[in-house]
Amino acid sequence: WIMFQLWTTCAFSVLPQIVLGGLVGAGAQFLKVTMCDESDRYSTTCRYAFSIDGHLAVSAALSFLLVFRAVQAFRRFEDGKEALAQVKEALRNLAAVVECESSDVPNVLDLHDDVRRLCNLAYAFMRQSLRESRFGIRDVALYGGEVDCSNEALLYDDCDGTPSVVDLASEQEREKYEKLCVDNRPEAVIVELLCLLESSGVLYERASIEAYRESQRALNSYRRALMIIDTPTPTQYTHTVTILLFTFVFSLPFALTVRTDWRTPLVSATV
Repeated sequence: WIMFQLWTTCAFSVLPQIVLGGLVGAGAQFLKVTMCDESDRYSTTCRYAFSIDGHLAVSAALSFLLVFRAVQAFRRFEDGKEALAQVKEALRNLAAVVECESSDVPNVLDLHDDVRRLCNLAYAFMRQSLRESRFGIRDVALYGGEVDCSNEALLYDDCDGTPSVVDLASEQEREKYEKLCVDNRPEAVIVELLCLLESSGVLYERASIEAYRESQRALNSYRRALMIIDTPTPTQYTHTVTILLFTFVFSLPFALTVRTDWRTPLVSATV
């Protein structure tokens, strides 16, 4: 079951490395059999088979580096989830403030609908900025095709997103937002929402301050999530781990061949 789950998720992306590991293992075993004397095939005196002690020592340091990277990635994932939850809460509070604190004026229900629509539109643009603008509007692994991150796709073909920009924005609004950068569209919607509230005059002073505070909290949380995505792992760390891991994995078959013999390609591919 575990192998099936891996095969349908990440197996295709790591398949070249698996094949290369198996080929290196087969090459190490072939060199040992053809180039070493029969008496030296299971000894480190063979020039194509060396002791595994060095790999055992390096594996400890490598494990710490990989665990540190995994912990860092999980921490950023949790921070991103927290920021997204704060965005949802702030936008929901903003709509609630308008509905609960607005004065009784004509067409106030239409204003409430517009505020809810703009809050959803702001969240939809935040979702697109954080996800679809980088990975496309559809899951290529699930639906096939090519990754599409164009403005036309984000504004006119966002049918799978929730909430959907296609359902929330009019044709004129989409043409207006198309002129803006993807990352700046949420701010533009929030500014439009605040201008709508100011021009309508339905909120008292305290409610207006609360609405502004919640809108600012939503934007701050959005910028925090954006910063988490745009901040890369330090290049020096990535380079060190990549070189060390590459050297460790593809030299390991020459140390394993003394112990695993003909099973070396399978073990190398698994590692």
